[in-house]
Amino acid sequence: LFNDVHVLDLLNMTWSIPVIKGRTPKPRGGHSSAVIDDHLIVIHGGGSFGGEIVYHDTHILNTRTLSWIRLETKGNIPPSRDGLTSCAIDHLFFTVFGWNPQSSDTNDIYCLDTQTNEWKTIKLNVDK
Repeated sequence: LFNDVHVLDLLNMTWSIPVIKGRTPKPRGGHSSAVIDDHLIVIHGGGSFGGEIVYHDTHILNTRTLSWIRLETKGNIPPSRDGLTSCAIDHLFFTVFGWNPQSSDTNDIYCLDTQTNEWKTIKLNVDK
């Protein structure tokens, strides 16, 4: 597992490894990410190789300043999960499903408001 950043220059089709400031997240796989405001990459969850550790932390990579920020979030923070998927709409970051070592597969959705750093559970009305 890695925790480095590689950048592809689409004009020249060349790769580079920039120097990133701030506290780098721990190496992980199975995490999810989405872009907010064209320059903030939100990364959430994931786990260590073999699944010994599953994370519930949230980090932001600011691509303008090339710096990491570990978000201190509040609200109904999602439990640790691996293999989740995410998307962003405006300033909202959604995590969908995933796997949790305590409850196995999950079928829930959480939303992080990146302006307030507050998590909320999205209630689903589905037939069982």
